[in-house]
Amino acid sequence: MKRFIRAGLLFGLLAAGCGSKSEIPKTVVSGTVTYNKENIAAGQIRFMPIDGTKGPMAAGIIIDGKYEATAAGGVPIGKHKVEIEGYLERPDLRKADVPFAPTPREQYVPDKYNTKSELTVTVEADRDEPLDFELEGPPRTIPPKS
Repeated sequence: MKRFIRAGLLFGLLAAGCGSKSEIPKTVVSGTVTYNKENIAAGQIRFMPIDGTKGPMAAGIIIDGKYEATAAGGVPIGKHKVEIEGYLERPDLRKADVPFAPTPREQYVPDKYNTKSELTVTVEADRDEPLDFELEGPPRTIPPKS
């Protein structure tokens, strides 16, 4: 019985520690993301702290060109590398023998905006304006069915 009580106390102490407020200043960041002047219909944006900025990576989901990074208080104040992905649904890749499978999708935004991102931004504490990204690159296309 004592083992269960000790385990319960230990779990309670750990849970209380996990709920403590972060000392890292953050702010909610939102805006729009376009690719060749068209809204990215579905995607993801990530803010990766660089150059001494303290804090975790922050992210947001892009839906119809709009995003908002709010989780855990938002984006840490400071300089960030920005990674953006955009997805194009590919129903032509759906396997006929797998009923109810989600529609396959393909990431179409060039590497220079995600895995080899060249985008950086400085997030300020009193930011009230949207943080928009206008990306340019080769046209999005769906390859012909094989």
